[in-house]
Amino acid sequence: MKFANVIKGTAAERVVDVPGFTTADGKPFQVIFRPLTGLEHEAAYEAARNRAIAKGILDPKLGDPIYDLALMAFILAEGCKDPDSPTGARTPSFASGTEILEDMHPETIVYLHEHHEAWQDECSPYAHKIAGGEFLDKVREVAGPDGHATFMRFSPSMRLNFTISMARTLSVLLEVKSIPGSPSENSKLTSEHVPTLPPSE
Repeated sequence: MKFANVIKGTAAERVVDVPGFTTADGKPFQVIFRPLTGLEHEAAYEAARNRAIAKGILDPKLGDPIYDLALMAFILAEGCKDPDSPTGARTPSFASGTEILEDMHPETIVYLHEHHEAWQDECSPYAHKIAGGEFLDKVREVAGPDGHATFMRFSPSMRLNFTISMARTLSVLLEVKSIPGSPSENSKLTSEHVPTLPPSE
C-alpha cells in the first residue's frame, strides 16, 4: 500500500495563552499548538537561515543568537494556528515569523517555543517517561558533576516530567517530615516514594 492511501488523521492540538497579549475584549490571546511536519520544519530552518544571512551571518548555525531566535519565530509561525478557524482547515495565528520577531519580546518567543517544542515531543512516537526504578538513577546523574549535560540530554517533555516528579517527591517528603514523630530523618528515599505522573494530555 502506498503512503498516499494511508489515513493520516488530524494533527494533535493544544490551546495555549500567549503571555502579554489580550484580545479587544480583554481576554487572553490564544493559539493552538500543532506539531510540524518534516516539510514545515524544513521551511522554518530555511527561512531562519535566509534571515540570518541577510543580517550578516555568513554561515548561520545553532548557537548564533540571531539565527536561534529567528528559527524559534519561524517554527512558531508554522506551528501556531488560529483557534477560531475550522478544525479541519486551521489557519495560521501569525502572518509570518517576521511578524513574531517584530511584535514579540524575545523572552515571549523563547517561552512559546519551549512549550511548542515540548508539545511536538509529546506527540512523537518516542518514550517520554522515566520509569520509577530509573528515576533515582537519573536524579543522581543530574546531581552529579555532569548534571547540566545530563539534564539537557533529556527530551523537552522528559525535562518537564522529571521536574514535576522531583517537585512531587519533595512535596511528599515535606509532608512526611511535618508529621509529629515522623521517622523521615532516618528513612531513605526509594523508588516507592516516587509519585507516578498522570498520562500526558
